[in-house]
Order: sequence, then structure tokens, then C-alpha cells
Amino acid sequence: MLAIGAMFSCGNKGGASSYPGYEEIANGVHYKAVSENAAGRAVAIGDIMTMNMSYSVNNDSVIFDTQQSGQPVQVRADSGTYEGDLMDVFIRMKEGDSASVIVNANTFFINAAQMAKSPDFIDSADVLYFSIGMSKVQSME
Repeated sequence: MLAIGAMFSCGNKGGASSYPGYEEIANGVHYKAVSENAAGRAVAIGDIMTMNMSYSVNNDSVIFDTQQSGQPVQVRADSGTYEGDLMDVFIRMKEGDSASVIVNANTFFINAAQMAKSPDFIDSADVLYFSIGMSKVQSME
């Protein structure tokens, strides 16, 4: 699953979001903390993150859910590589935190999933709603 690590990365912006209750933390990434674990280990570049994650199109049709597969996602924390990348979300989280994130569907499928084009059921205006639970943060050492 570490290969999936190339899927996520980001720059930093910060500001108001067009989605109520969310903060735009990077160009095109809208973030809302659902729960925060002040005592949790903070994510640092190079750490291995284990997360439960699901995402849906326009907060409707679920496309992916680790709860259904029984396999959490493991990703190596890294710096961002494109606008709208999810790594900025991961880097701000701690072990035990959960968050809701909204990103443009085309940006995710083309840049993060490295697909030539978005799936046919995705419209250019569609967004993906992610539910992320940071269950474990480990150092590579």
C-alpha cells in the first residue's frame, strides 16, 4: 500500500472556504476537523500514516471505503507536488484525529490516482468528499 503514497501531497494557502464549516488550507483543498486528539503523535515528513478513509462523489455515491475492505490505507508523509493535493491535510493531523475534506474530483483522479482522465461518471464540476481517520503514525526509524 505504500505505493499509494504518491497519491497524496500539497502546498499551503490557508483561508476562507466556499463550503460552510470548512477552511481552504491549500488551493482547492477544503478541510474540517471532525475530532482532534491533542495528545496524539503529530505527522512529520517521512512518517508512515495508517488511515481509515472513505470518499464519495458530491457527498452521495461512495467510491472507496476502507471499512468495507477491512484494509486501512498506509501512506508515507511527504511534501506536496500539485495544487489540490491531500498531503497538506495529512501533515496537519495527529494520531487519533479525524477530518472531512473536499477536493475537485478531476484533480484527484488525474494527479493523485495518476489516471489519464477521470472516470466517465465524473463531471468536471464534481467534488470528492473524504472522511479520514488517522489511526496510527509511525516513524520510519
